[in-house]
Amino acid sequence: MFRQLPYGYTVQAEHGRMVIKMRKFLPIIGLIFLLLCAAVESQARGAAACAGAGGSVATCTTPNNGDELDDSLAGSTAEGGDNVTWTTGSGSITLGYTLPGTPHADDCTTGLRAYAVYGTNNTSFAYWNRGSQISYEATTNIVFDIYIPDTVVIADYGTRDLVIWNNSTTPYAQIVGKIRIKNNGSGTPRQIQLFGADGTSNSSTAINISRNTLYRVTLHLDATAASSSINVKSGATWGTDLGTQTFTRSDTSGQYLHMGATTTAESEVIDAIYGYVYVNTP
Repeated sequence: MFRQLPYGYTVQAEHGRMVIKMRKFLPIIGLIFLLLCAAVESQARGAAACAGAGGSVATCTTPNNGDELDDSLAGSTAEGGDNVTWTTGSGSITLGYTLPGTPHADDCTTGLRAYAVYGTNNTSFAYWNRGSQISYEATTNIVFDIYIPDTVVIADYGTRDLVIWNNSTTPYAQIVGKIRIKNNGSGTPRQIQLFGADGTSNSSTAINISRNTLYRVTLHLDATAASSSINVKSGATWGTDLGTQTFTRSDTSGQYLHMGATTTAESEVIDAIYGYVYVNTP
């Protein structure tokens, strides 16, 4: 009994025997396909989809900057990074959210969006669990890219939490240090700012930022508490340094990184989009 051969194979007679052979043009086509895939991958900044013909799924390459964490915040979409587990609580969290505008090369094409609306979902956070504590006596750097769209509404002079490093699965407990967003109550639209803070009353001078712009923010938690700081950069290669401001962190060891948004006043809408995050302990 003869079965139909797969496409691309033929039966030929050789020295009195029937031999199954692959048509000569198929390996050439496979080679061309792989070359095309390589070209696509070299042009694409985000995840590519060249597969088959002996190829493998190509993914975005997240930089290896953190000795504790490097993640593109793409969730299950297979973009680069550690692809760690982010635990989401209540509120609106989207992993693998398509980044707006022109993301930085480090950010791949997707990230994490936290969306909080007062009276609907006041708090939207996801957290990463390191698995064990990092002592407050060890310097820790938490670096992330953030984009704040023009849909954000914050009460005049209101301050809201965005990123928190603490020792609890609850965002507002046992805080080592955090990054907050502020509406300074002047200008149209209102000027928004970022600043660093501990879990009580210590905070840095605020740094002005703009809506619809991507920033790289560093939360530096120093072994010397009073030398902790926030730094904000912008630009295609992070060449524009908007400044560094110091504050005093808490003497609390940290294990959980919370990224999200929160609202506490009528009509507030906090929309925070994160593109890439890494943590290191130099």
